[in-house]
Amino acid sequence: MAFKTIAHLQVDADTGRYKTIEFQKLKLDATYDRGVIKWGDLSFDMEGGQVAMTGSGDIKDPEHVTFMANPNITSLTVERLATVLGVPDVSVRGPISLNGRLQGK
Repeated sequence: MAFKTIAHLQVDADTGRYKTIEFQKLKLDATYDRGVIKWGDLSFDMEGGQVAMTGSGDIKDPEHVTFMANPNITSLTVERLATVLGVPDVSVRGPISLNGRLQGK
């Protein structure tokens, strides 16, 4: 981990894949300061829906990461969201939209 590093990262990608997740129109803007993500803004399209999130996190100690995130998920299918979250079988189908605030240690 780069604990003496300060950086501002910007990423734009037309398409991509992370594990089994294919996405489009990825945008990432983040500020990193000595083990702390001071601010992050992430958005991408995925299977007809959109995922956006802002937040921050202290990752200096991987055993005790503290974070705050404000996700906004629009029109993503329940089945796909369940797969991403590791829930293999769901009994509902259709689009779902979620937003909120996540905070943890």
